[in-house]
Amino acid sequence: MLLATKPETSDETKQILATGLMTALISFSKEVHQRELQSISYHDRTVSFVRAHDFIIIIESIVDEETFSERQLKQLLEQVKLSASPLLEERDPNSLSFGEAALILEHCFHDINSLQLFFTKNPIFGAEPSKITIRHKEDGYEIIDKVGSGSHISYLASMVHNYIDLFRLQDNLSGIIFLLPEQKYTVYIVISRKEDVTEIGFLKFPRELDFTLFRIFPILDEKLLQLSNQNITDVLDVLDNLQKIEDSGIRFSGTDTEDISLSFLANVIEEGLGKAIYSVITGRPVYVIGARSTVRLIIDILSVFTQHFSINFHDWTTLEDIEKERRCNTATKICGMSAEVFEKHSLINSIESNAAIMNLNTGFVDGEFDSTYFLNILETKKSEDIETASVMIFHELRKLVSMSFIITSFALQGKDEAKSKLLEFIQHAPFPESFIKKAIELAAKCNFIVKYLH
Repeated sequence: MLLATKPETSDETKQILATGLMTALISFSKEVHQRELQSISYHDRTVSFVRAHDFIIIIESIVDEETFSERQLKQLLEQVKLSASPLLEERDPNSLSFGEAALILEHCFHDINSLQLFFTKNPIFGAEPSKITIRHKEDGYEIIDKVGSGSHISYLASMVHNYIDLFRLQDNLSGIIFLLPEQKYTVYIVISRKEDVTEIGFLKFPRELDFTLFRIFPILDEKLLQLSNQNITDVLDVLDNLQKIEDSGIRFSGTDTEDISLSFLANVIEEGLGKAIYSVITGRPVYVIGARSTVRLIIDILSVFTQHFSINFHDWTTLEDIEKERRCNTATKICGMSAEVFEKHSLINSIESNAAIMNLNTGFVDGEFDSTYFLNILETKKSEDIETASVMIFHELRKLVSMSFIITSFALQGKDEAKSKLLEFIQHAPFPESFIKKAIELAAKCNFIVKYLH
């Protein structure tokens, strides 16, 4: 029985006929072949069947390079199933009303309403840039130039003035992210300082882009450094360059999942796996030591924990790399190497002090902090299909990013009030301490003011 459609259609007869045909095909597959029908492929589209308890969600999609890949479709279907399952659990198909079904379907597709925003190569291209120039004075500041409009501009200018001493500790160009909860959107701001004058550039984003903006922040940060070195400091020119950045996606989306499993990772590492996971999730450097083939496999598995934050991967470092002074600066990298190369790193003191050392030869991980929260998820999901497990991990990483965005909003207040709000948030957040610690560290990576509040 057809319970709900999205988008709704006025051609009810066509919908009923199509659903009747799908029902017949599902029954045929189950009764004749004793297996569930997963999808039907046409010349230009695919019809997928997602089972959630006693219900089936049928999704028709066009899959090509102009929309999204088969891999992205598979992850999308898993996300729909993850959203639908708790809402349909223990539901009687005979008592579910059409209105309830429509609401459930709406909820399932809430996260993918802005599909093009997530999969476009230039996700921030359409953001409208604005700028304000202020002169700092002993008794406050004055606005001497303004491009664009919006209540957030003057509000954020006041915040920058209040924290100007912290901005003076940074490089010439500084980029940070703020969540503006009252306005219900997010801004990326760029600061360019010239003695007592500060230019502040703004890019405003809808909340649908929060996750994407957070993930590509390291790419934006790297581009800012390049522009600084090229003496491009006018913030409108800087914003124009940033908006042309292409989203390189995530390592995990290009990984052959048939060759990897969370169970293998848990078997290889006997002690300290939570320390490696903590470092990977928070963007700390990670050294993976062992045989080249195994190192590559482990790095691919670890990439499932980097779906929220752009990480630079360096699969294999050689002695020649070190001799050429390419010392594998792992500030934002997961870096693979042999035991011999790691020993060489140790001799020349090129190991970052906050790095996690993941030794596959001994099965031991040395690191500063432990992630019990995500380690428990790994233990629970390690025997499942990696695609299914990755969606669950992605779901939890989104929670982490959402919490990090909330923490960035505290920096909009004065320092004392911001510290008080952060402390209150830590005390009342419905998550374990290790989860909150990761959220604070990630928030500080995209908004350096946060590290002065904690």
